[in-house]
Amino acid sequence: MSIIIVLSCNSNNDLVQKDHFKDKLDSLHTGFNNIELTKEFIQLNKDTITLVTFGHVYGLLYHEDVFDSMIESINAQSPDYVWILGDIVYNNSDEEWAYLQEKYKGINGRRFHAGGNHDMNYHYERYYGITDNQWEAESRFLKNIGYRYITIEDDFANYMIINMNDSLNRIEEYLKEMKPQLNPDKPSILFTHHCVWHKTISNPEDSKTWVKKSFDRDSLLPEIKEFDYWIHGDWAQEYYSSTFSFQGVNHNVIGVGNLKEGDPLYITTIKITKDSLWSYPVFVTIPDTTTWKAKSP
Repeated sequence: MSIIIVLSCNSNNDLVQKDHFKDKLDSLHTGFNNIELTKEFIQLNKDTITLVTFGHVYGLLYHEDVFDSMIESINAQSPDYVWILGDIVYNNSDEEWAYLQEKYKGINGRRFHAGGNHDMNYHYERYYGITDNQWEAESRFLKNIGYRYITIEDDFANYMIINMNDSLNRIEEYLKEMKPQLNPDKPSILFTHHCVWHKTISNPEDSKTWVKKSFDRDSLLPEIKEFDYWIHGDWAQEYYSSTFSFQGVNHNVIGVGNLKEGDPLYITTIKITKDSLWSYPVFVTIPDTTTWKAKSP
């Protein structure tokens, strides 16, 4: 005789679904994939290496003419690499990603991505403290990008992306694994979406603050003190470049990003030689016929 157990109440179904979700999310956050754990060496054999970086540009999804103008500005810099530092989609939908992938075919230079909170989550859920579909959301980013962390070395520098949407333990785990592979004879550049040197953190009592770090700034800084440059893409004001002192050592910090539709739009160009690094903003020309100053639907 077989026994069939029927879950007749919604609460039991919810428990099964949550356990299944937790198992999948745990598997997603166990270890790192081969791309994340394989340092790539890129040899360009150039006197000057050019990077372009930007972030927080999901408003471009609704303004193709402005998007095309930004791509023209990027290509005008003749970049070797383009570092896209998060919040490039808004709803993290397949349609948004397909549109972006098509647009990015027009960008010259190899692209690297740091995931933003919009890119790795469903913001309309997380804003209310809902994480039931977190596995699906983050998997969509992996499907389109292939990694959440990455480590690169070229002729003049080391580069690393870390996932600031992750837990402190996960970030520390990656740094412990990959920092020993950085070439100590070259400067190291850390790219993130959220800023690593600002103090703002999430408030456990307010789910609407989830986009901020879930850990204190000072708990991460000792782990990244070896990096000479810290660059983040969630800066909702104009480009800035400054220094930040930690444990008596000055680190060069750069904020790139854009606030909202209607604001001036810019990208940041970084030039690297054997002996120097300098950066400057490049403002994107907004077409006269654009609806950029109108809110997206």
